[in-house]
Amino acid sequence: MTINNVPINNSRVSFSLSPAAKQSESPNSFSLSPAALHSESPNSCSLSPAALSGGEGRGEGAIARYQSMRPLLVSLIFALLTFPTVLAHAIQVESRTSGVESQRLDKILVNDVQELDIDRKQNPDDEKDAIVLFDGETLKGWRGEDGLWSVVDGAITGQTSADAPMKANTFLICESDMPEDFELRLQFRIESGNSGIQFRSDEDQPNRLKGYQADIDSQMRYMGILYEERERGILCERGQHVTIGEDGKKTQGDKLGLDDEAFAKTVGTPGWHDYTILVSGSHIEFRIDGITTAIIDDNQTEEAARDGLLGLQLHQGPPMKVQFRNIRLLPAAANTERGK
Repeated sequence: MTINNVPINNSRVSFSLSPAAKQSESPNSFSLSPAALHSESPNSCSLSPAALSGGEGRGEGAIARYQSMRPLLVSLIFALLTFPTVLAHAIQVESRTSGVESQRLDKILVNDVQELDIDRKQNPDDEKDAIVLFDGETLKGWRGEDGLWSVVDGAITGQTSADAPMKANTFLICESDMPEDFELRLQFRIESGNSGIQFRSDEDQPNRLKGYQADIDSQMRYMGILYEERERGILCERGQHVTIGEDGKKTQGDKLGLDDEAFAKTVGTPGWHDYTILVSGSHIEFRIDGITTAIIDDNQTEEAARDGLLGLQLHQGPPMKVQFRNIRLLPAAANTERGK
């Protein structure tokens, strides 16, 4: 039997097998015709005792070597013959993957990478002076409402249930003293609902904070905005640069050039994401996965906070789950938009 023109690596290779291969008692044994040695095609292949020994009639040693190699040769021939078919099938599947299916595949692949790369950006070179606020194992240094917060798989986990719905927002509060100016870096993952990172805030009721919030939202409506909890509300939408005067009047600066559709595809993907909060005087910036989402200069008299508590939010309403990890505090950064 002859197998002609098998496409391998942009070439076409022919294999010639003798009838003896069909009669072999061993399923892993075969014989290739010596006649194939004389093929004029440079891409033909012969694997016979003669081919292995360098010519016919070299004795039993060559045949013994040939027989010992039979299983390997069978595997090699099978791989060579089936690989083009498998590759062609994969290409056909990929060509049929489009539209919604392609987007779903992109999300699955990105999520897999994010799940595997659990330590990405955990200790970059510029974090030698970082203060770690979460030890990855316990809630030491944090306080909040019992039964709502725990540590799961190395992450602070806040979760509510339909059986015990919350009537008001609640917070896990960091007990460390916060400087007036700082850079906060962490990773978050939200499965449902709305959450946020509270900073420069006051605790006016047990486990309840009011003040600045870097918003997190599974529906992406509020993701990356600056919200002031139980105070002035939304101060800066995503993609904006806002200045608030002493009289409270807002002035819109140049837009940040954020592609909202691309941002939603990236940050809206399930998995871990990086959140950075930069605070220096009246100047505040948010970055998610390296994308600047909001910049604000808050100069309003008797309203703009300059210090306060740090906390993580669980929002009232339907059941939700949010997680935080790799929480680090650094000195106020010089690489803000204002400082460039």
